[in-house]
Amino acid sequence: MEQKPYAKDSAGKDEEQTSKQARTLEEFKKMQEEFSIQEALDQFVLKKELFILKKEGDVFNDYDVEDKVLGEGTYGVVFKATDKTTGEEVAIKRIPREKIRNYVRFLNEIAALKTLDHPNVIKLFEIFEDEDDVYLVQELCSGGELFDYIVNQEFLSEAQAAVIFKQILHSIGYCHKNAICHRDLKPENFIFKSKGDGSNLKLIDFGLSTSYFKHVGYGHGIYTRMSTRAGTAFFMAPEVLESDYTNACDMWSCGVILYIMLCGYPPFDGDTEEEILLNVQAGEFDFDDEVWDKVSKEAKDLICKLLVAEDDRLSPKEALEHPWFSLTHISEKSEGLGENHIKRLKKFQKAKSFKKAVLIFIASRVADEEIQKEIEIFRKLDKNKDGYITLLELKESMKKHHTEEEVEEIMKSCDTDKNGAINYTEFIAATLDNIIIGSAKRIEKAFKIFDKDGDGRINAKELEDVLSGEGVKVADKEIFKDILKECDLNDDGEVDFEEFQKCMLQNS
Repeated sequence: MEQKPYAKDSAGKDEEQTSKQARTLEEFKKMQEEFSIQEALDQFVLKKELFILKKEGDVFNDYDVEDKVLGEGTYGVVFKATDKTTGEEVAIKRIPREKIRNYVRFLNEIAALKTLDHPNVIKLFEIFEDEDDVYLVQELCSGGELFDYIVNQEFLSEAQAAVIFKQILHSIGYCHKNAICHRDLKPENFIFKSKGDGSNLKLIDFGLSTSYFKHVGYGHGIYTRMSTRAGTAFFMAPEVLESDYTNACDMWSCGVILYIMLCGYPPFDGDTEEEILLNVQAGEFDFDDEVWDKVSKEAKDLICKLLVAEDDRLSPKEALEHPWFSLTHISEKSEGLGENHIKRLKKFQKAKSFKKAVLIFIASRVADEEIQKEIEIFRKLDKNKDGYITLLELKESMKKHHTEEEVEEIMKSCDTDKNGAINYTEFIAATLDNIIIGSAKRIEKAFKIFDKDGDGRINAKELEDVLSGEGVKVADKEIFKDILKECDLNDDGEVDFEEFQKCMLQNS
């Protein structure tokens, strides 16, 4: 039977339409996959603590450790060491396992150091373990203890004390915001990053610290009360002796420290620990010595509002707002975000996930001396001094030349841990100088972090092992293959050092 022409045309059109529908469906499916990948990348969490790795093996393979003891903490001895890869100097705290009688307390210190991220809190880099010892690799602080600084000068001027005390309050305010009570604040537990005036002060030794559940927040409500008696006699708050206290005990200790800085001796003294504690419980102190004649009434008022019953005691934020700081004319050194640093923020905004991860790692280990300007800008932008830059604070600093939408996009890209604000390491990562980013030794160190088996190549599983650490939930593990592709230039499923370096130096 002869086929009609229209039947052939109709069949051809059907085939063409079916083919077109298939292509459309395939394109739609591909778009869905790409959207799903991008959505997963947008929700992907990058935290500083992901790079604080626990390693089994010999710390001496990675570091040249000196014999000289730098100091002693709650558990162990501290030595100076040099990173064999980068040449950077660090401090290594060696803790004999036999000395860890209270393992929970020891874990408290590790947990606090991993989580806390503030310019006035000591940095933890990595942890090594062998059969006999645990080694904490930390930033090196060579400026000495605040205790020695006070002793060498007998007592400090109000201007000197204000600069130091402001940093103390910043560190404690940040700890309290993160529900960590130090419980052993004293001049020995604050050390200077380097020698000379103007050095950053660092809070150390979190061996007695504890994390508490936050109800509302003191100064605005109540915290869960604590009962364990902890601390050093001269600096313990009266309520700690009663085994019923809140994080306000840290602010009592701050009051004692300020008193000592301004006169050179403690407000509550005694020949024995028992006598000291009795005087602490009585809570009576004075400004009768002639050294106090030259101290302002504002300084004395601040001390009185710290060495008082806990319900009336100032919080860190309230203490920072005290008129004494205005009297001492402490001002921020930085003018805030300049054009150069805004350009760096925008460059970070465009960076891929893999590069951002590496920048977070580099920022977490870079020395204060190399980023002093960025530290000062961070402090300037952090208006409420809680250790974070909020969207409102960022908008305030960029409102002259940027729309709210532009600032929101920058905030979104810089907030890599998705907590709603820019923390210290995130800000440093987003504003790092090209010289720091382009350092061959730093890039090599970063590569070794991801190249877990040391074969000279990074695969998706290694990337997953590093970036899906404790406390990080990843909805789709396929995301690590997509992140790897960002630097897998020859598309062989792995990233070698040459590819890694090219990726890091691209547009840096």
